[in-house]
Amino acid sequence: MNKNYVSLEGAASHYDIISRMQGELKKGNYGKDNWLVGKGFDECALAEKTSPEAYVLNEISNSVPVVIMDKTGNTACANTAALSLVNISHNKGVVDKKSIETLKNSIK
Repeated sequence: MNKNYVSLEGAASHYDIISRMQGELKKGNYGKDNWLVGKGFDECALAEKTSPEAYVLNEISNSVPVVIMDKTGNTACANTAALSLVNISHNKGVVDKKSIETLKNSIK
């Protein structure tokens, strides 16, 4: 599992998150066993004023598992590839506390 992560501090929008994550995706060797992880976004600072849902994160990749966590670690968002690998069925990709722990354990 990849121990590195993309800093999402200061991200201004969903597009900004997508752009940063896609930039890292192009540099690394990511896949089922090496997830693309971002940390540190502030939902209140995003233009959309909401966390990105799975369909937004699917724009980064449909095949590579993508997980992002907010600056508090209380919100995790995942794309469809990540959700399916940890058997979480959620149509938006913004998940509850128990699912966050499952996602965090998957990316350690």
